[in-house]
Amino acid sequence: MIKLKLMAIIVLVSSLATTQTPDKLKRTEDEVRQEMIKISRQLGVTCTECHSTKNFKSDEKPGFKIALVHMKMVDMLKQQGLSGKGSEPEASCYTCHRGQLKFEYKEKLSDHYRSEPKKKTNQTKEQIIDDTSSED
Repeated sequence: MIKLKLMAIIVLVSSLATTQTPDKLKRTEDEVRQEMIKISRQLGVTCTECHSTKNFKSDEKPGFKIALVHMKMVDMLKQQGLSGKGSEPEASCYTCHRGQLKFEYKEKLSDHYRSEPKKKTNQTKEQIIDDTSSED
């Protein structure tokens, strides 16, 4: 019985800690909507590129899952010095996409650790250097 009361108190306290006021929820929804509009402009797409019109929170579209990963990447870049604060540049979707859903250049992962390719030279004649021909 004591365990049941303790669990009820924990659930009540945890729900109170995460409860938001309607004003705060509205402000948060407005902030999310503004951020989504900004992202759609940076990618040159409409909302339906990533979201289902039946349920905007659904992850049924592949673009939704890709967008989540990319948003996490942008957040990580902002934490690592591309926050836009002060004189720092700001990371955003536009950084790579430049208003296009499919950006033009995608660097191969193997390019980071590859040494420069060696140029093949065709040697038809051997060069013979004669040190004895030079006069002292």
